[in-house]
Amino acid sequence: MNHRTVVTFLAAGTIASLLSGCGGQTDAPPQATPTTSPTRYESVAALKDAAVAAGHPCPNWKQDNVVDGAKESGTCSDADVFMLFDDPNDLERKATFLTEFGSNFLLGENWLINTKDPAALQAALGGTARTASPTPTPTTAAAEAVPNLTPDDIQLEVFVTEKKCFGSAGCNVSYEIKPTVSSMPTMPIRITYTVEGLEDEQIDSATLTPEGRMNYEPGSGRTKSSKATLTAKVTDVRPA
Repeated sequence: MNHRTVVTFLAAGTIASLLSGCGGQTDAPPQATPTTSPTRYESVAALKDAAVAAGHPCPNWKQDNVVDGAKESGTCSDADVFMLFDDPNDLERKATFLTEFGSNFLLGENWLINTKDPAALQAALGGTARTASPTPTPTTAAAEAVPNLTPDDIQLEVFVTEKKCFGSAGCNVSYEIKPTVSSMPTMPIRITYTVEGLEDEQIDSATLTPEGRMNYEPGSGRTKSSKATLTAKVTDVRPA
């Protein structure tokens, strides 16, 4: 059975695209600094001009009005988004979304600026600066939770349990994996390994326990010929 793991990134510079929808969560809720007297702006361009006058860099202003719920919106760069709202409820919803997403922003009476350093603009523009809490430092116990084995300490042997060949078209095979370790793991570990010798290289994972058990799903695939040899190699080890 072929298991493939897919990993997604939130790239830097995607703030504007994220703001066009709703969703996202963070385990570190933003913290608010004391509110100064808010100032109301009549256009997003006026909001941007006030920020620039306060020292905010704006190398490439673009008013695109793409932010969901905002009357007007624009960006100076990939690092910020300026928003103006007619409806206080839309403003509150956007602030809640950014809070859940863990973004830094400056919140005003009818506007919001998503920027890395909202406190730098707060004195000049007013509003409430909200910044995400720093990631907690791992505890000593968590920091010490490192597997005692590395990929080089685990050897895998592949056993073909079933084979059905079709002449020059190759064979369908099923296989199982048997590990040999230099020492028993001190904690349950998750290993990632590749299986070669099939038409397509397969990436699978398994769990090894201190009791000597390996929990995994037997694999299957297709070889180019009946003489193909299957091999497996561990590429990653981490706590299960």
